[in-house]
Amino acid sequence: MNIREKVYREKALEYLPYSLAVESMGIYPQAVSGGKNPYEKRTERMEGHNDALMSIINRVGVIDDFITAQKSPELEEALLNDHIFVRIQKTEEGEKVRLAVNCNDLFYWACADAEEIAVEEIGDLMNCLKLSPGYGVMLWCCRKRKMRPQSPWYKRFSEDEKKLFDDCGPIRDPKDEG
Repeated sequence: MNIREKVYREKALEYLPYSLAVESMGIYPQAVSGGKNPYEKRTERMEGHNDALMSIINRVGVIDDFITAQKSPELEEALLNDHIFVRIQKTEEGEKVRLAVNCNDLFYWACADAEEIAVEEIGDLMNCLKLSPGYGVMLWCCRKRKMRPQSPWYKRFSEDEKKLFDDCGPIRDPKDEG
């Protein structure tokens, strides 16, 4: 088994319990309590459980359709390796998949942040990961925003990585970093 297959297997196994748990939840039917089909109304808890399960199932379908339609091994690799994550946005036409890259605390401390990424940009992300395997996702975000990361990150970078991040934007005043 090569390294990529091992990583994919580990990810698949990591998410297997979630998948099995969702599959085993079942749907609460209305209870049959006598002749001529008299049904008891579901409880509020049962309705909430069903709504949550159906929401998960619908989102799985939307995400699967999106990934299948893209026919992009790079997208699949980025998703499997947690380089990008999926958001579902409700629109007038239905639910739409949006892709984003996590950049929490990259530009400002204590800031939950993400940078949207289009499928067409995933090749650039993968190139950044080749340039900096440990910090390629951050490098992509910095290049996209044309902004350097907060100065404390530089302690972790190699000399070559420092140059890559310096090229992303002008020097930042540490007072403006949060």
